[in-house]
Amino acid sequence: MPHPRSAPDRWLVPAGALLLAGCLSSCNTAPTQSILGSFFPSWMICFLIGAIASVAVRLILSAVGLARAVPAALLVHLILAVAVSFAVWLLWQD
Repeated sequence: MPHPRSAPDRWLVPAGALLLAGCLSSCNTAPTQSILGSFFPSWMICFLIGAIASVAVRLILSAVGLARAVPAALLVHLILAVAVSFAVWLLWQD
């Protein structure tokens, strides 16, 4: 004899179906940007901007003499590049 379904079981399956439908319905095309007639993925452009910003911060810190004061410089600059990339993505992609 099957047991009666509890309250969470009643809404769990429809909620999962709605979540899956929402995820699948948003898959239309990848965001791309046309640069000189060639389409580039937007994430690649954002990563390039983040990497350039990280290098610029490194050069500024070196010029000021604070480059040695940065602990775990590789990790700090990697996080800086990722943070700038995400910020550019959020500001650029409407």
